[in-house]
Amino acid sequence: TSARALSMRNLPFLEGYSLGRICHITQLAIMPRRLLGYYNGTIVPYNLSTSMLKSRCAQQQRSVGKKAFVGDVTGASTMPVADLATTRSCLREILRVAICRGADQVPLSNIKRLFRS
Repeated sequence: TSARALSMRNLPFLEGYSLGRICHITQLAIMPRRLLGYYNGTIVPYNLSTSMLKSRCAQQQRSVGKKAFVGDVTGASTMPVADLATTRSCLREILRVAICRGADQVPLSNIKRLFRS
């Protein structure tokens, strides 16, 4: 874990803190302080994190596309925007397939992935 990696560095400002306390400090730095964030599964400074990018795009009412994660600072999406009829049709199909497979629900992350494909 990140807390273990910090502990093993023997940083003077963390001297005397338990691994649990260092883990708690790390979590506080991520939320609510937003000093740190995640990018590709690793902890990075917040200004380089996926959370910051998503927050910026939300403030600008823009979608976050794949291009935004590979260096596009605008966060502009290259994906087309679906109209309401297309969205309804795709969602009905996703739910129909789920019911045929015996599922009573579809996780939101799966719906997002299926819409992108």
